Amino acid sequence: MFLHYLSEQQQSALLHYCYEMMRADNVVDASETERMNVVRAQAHAGVEARDVPIEELGALFEDRLSRMALLLELIGMGYVDEKFSLSESNLITDIANALDIGEDDMANAVSWVKRQMLLAEEAHELMQGK
Repeated sequence: MFLHYLSEQQQSALLHYCYEMMRADNVVDASETERMNVVRAQAHAGVEARDVPIEELGALFEDRLSRMALLLELIGMGYVDEKFSLSESNLITDIANALDIGEDDMANAVSWVKRQMLLAEEAHELMQGK
């Protein structure tokens, strides 16, 4: 959803951490795979996942816009299967800390993602005539 705010190098790191979020709870379900396909489709052509150590994320994601875009995408990946595990939460916390994202911004990002997911579900039901 927010990949257009990210450079190709940032998108590469995002893809890597999306995969990490998928594997964090040792269970990859269909909704995570589907969400990953959407994220990959939104990335620039040819962008591949690249492991960027967490401690280097602050240098790669230099501004608030790119940092929050990364965080929102990753939180969305964590909630896509409706089960935000402790291991996913710990990974997000480590990333937020590396990006100097405070607890209030983190809470607001989680709240926004949850609301957005509810709205997407509501839209889906509307399209199906429910």
